[in-house]
Order: sequence, then C-alpha cells, then structure tokens
Amino acid sequence: MIKGLEAAGVKEGKICIVNVNAATSSCIAREKGFRAASEGSKFTILQTQYGEGDTAKSKDLAANYITQGCVGMFGANECSTVGIGNAVKEAEKKVIGVGFDKSDAILNLIKEGNLLCTIPS
Repeated sequence: MIKGLEAAGVKEGKICIVNVNAATSSCIAREKGFRAASEGSKFTILQTQYGEGDTAKSKDLAANYITQGCVGMFGANECSTVGIGNAVKEAEKKVIGVGFDKSDAILNLIKEGNLLCTIPS
C-alpha cells in the first residue's frame, strides 16, 4: 500500500483498517503485520473498525473513512476488502485500497481500479 500511495504522489495521510472482528486470529495477525509494515512511514494508521463479516457494513465503515479524508484502506478479509472496494467505487475518489482473500468480486474490483491488490489466503 505504501508504495502504491507514493507512486500516486501521496506521501502522508490517514490509513484505515476494516477487519472482521477482534477475535479471528488470522485476521488479527494480518492487521498486526500491516501495522508493522507501516511503521516508520509518514502515514497515520487509524483505529480499526469491525464489519462483523458483513460486506455492506464494511462498505459503510469504509465510506465513513473516505469522508474523513483517508488516503488508504486495508481490508483484513474478503468481506472487508469487498466493502472497501465498493466504497471507493461509489466515492469516485482516489483512495488506495488493499486487502486479503481472493474472490471474483475482489478480482473485479481490482480490474475496475477500485482496489490496488489483494493477498490470496
């Protein structure tokens, strides 16, 4: 994500995380790794919000982050990633979204330019 933001000319700003919940160990580990990879950058990682495995809720959370001026978004699972991609698509703003998991919905959001990339699990 940091490389994608910098390639787009964005050198600092707020990045959000949409996760499934605070109890799913694989998603917590993904978030922890994302936070660690962002350390030392000029980007501020905001407090995590939880979509509870609901794509529509994840989209609403991501849309709220966009209105707060976030430049980047990280989705820790499929529902979170699809929600982020859909929020970016609806906002029609340049926000870099990345996430986890692989599905037709995620791949289509990448093809359409609403997500930068995903990490298949």
